[in-house]
Amino acid sequence: MKKPLPEEIGVSVTGRGDAVTYGPERKKEPAPEPGLPLLVFGAAGRTGRCLVEQALAAGHRVTAFARDTRALPPAHARLRHLQGRVEDASAVDDAVKNHHAVLCALGPTGRKDAEAIARGTENIVAAMQRHQVWRLIYVPFHEQGDGWGPAALFDKLMARFRPRTNTHGWQQRVAVIRESSLEWVIVRPTRLTDAAASGRHQVSIDQGKVPLRIARADVAAFMLEQLRSPRYVRKSPVIGG
Repeated sequence: MKKPLPEEIGVSVTGRGDAVTYGPERKKEPAPEPGLPLLVFGAAGRTGRCLVEQALAAGHRVTAFARDTRALPPAHARLRHLQGRVEDASAVDDAVKNHHAVLCALGPTGRKDAEAIARGTENIVAAMQRHQVWRLIYVPFHEQGDGWGPAALFDKLMARFRPRTNTHGWQQRVAVIRESSLEWVIVRPTRLTDAAASGRHQVSIDQGKVPLRIARADVAAFMLEQLRSPRYVRKSPVIGG
């Protein structure tokens, strides 16, 4: 596999800011039309539903991929329900075709889901590279359930001293993304809540302090901002609000 590209010097920011980071050079393409064809994995989850609803409100055309389509947002003229499992490489490959970008908010609902998500992440990355769908906005769930605050940082630092008993942990899941040729953004929220969107967030890419919780709706809004922005391409911002 290719070695991951080194991340640039980090800065801590609030809101959108001005700095930009560009991904790999590609042939210049025409500006995309206002409504983009988007594919959402994990669309039946609480964060995924926020993504679908906000994407539709912004005028995008959305394919919502889930194991159980009964849990998806209701029918909409620009929404397509697609039933499947991310560990099914063929289903993922068919889903990725003809989309501008992929947003992924997969989360566990059972003990064996970590393995399925790990395999599904590999399938998503492979399908995107095969079909040249370059932009991936990915939220990795954290096994401890506390989000990406100080506890997650401590867990990451201590991981090197522990035996590797879990081969499907978050570090292994994001490694396949980092080593890919995609224009990825790995969004790491602090503790997620179901509160109403505040419209505010703080972002850090250099381990700076951010609020220790954030509404799922605000995370979804931040993810959608990354569809066209080059600012956090090939970065892993921590977000709190």
